[in-house]
Amino acid sequence: MNAMKERRKNDRIPIHQPIFYTGKNSDGKVEEQGVGLALDISMGGMMFESNEPIDATHMSIRASFHKGTSVTIEGVLIYSMPYGEGTYRSAIQFKGESEQISSFFKQMCDAPR
Repeated sequence: MNAMKERRKNDRIPIHQPIFYTGKNSDGKVEEQGVGLALDISMGGMMFESNEPIDATHMSIRASFHKGTSVTIEGVLIYSMPYGEGTYRSAIQFKGESEQISSFFKQMCDAPR
């Protein structure tokens, strides 16, 4: 079994959902913004791919769906590393009320792929 998988509290579910991210410093000042692609999600966090490395410690992730609905979640950056030429993979750990995290998770998993 993969050592990374053994450390995880929650199983990750593969998804393919465009997201918008905003990176903030510890004072809440916006440091970066961009577009990414969510690759997998669990109740604890999410991994996404972007064209830029993420440097901010605090993240806000927003996903928009059909019929104009959108969801937003806050999180903390766990890592951001090169994955391929001009591609980076970043992981965040969700922060917030469990109801908000559950709602975000469910809507991301239920989104058409």
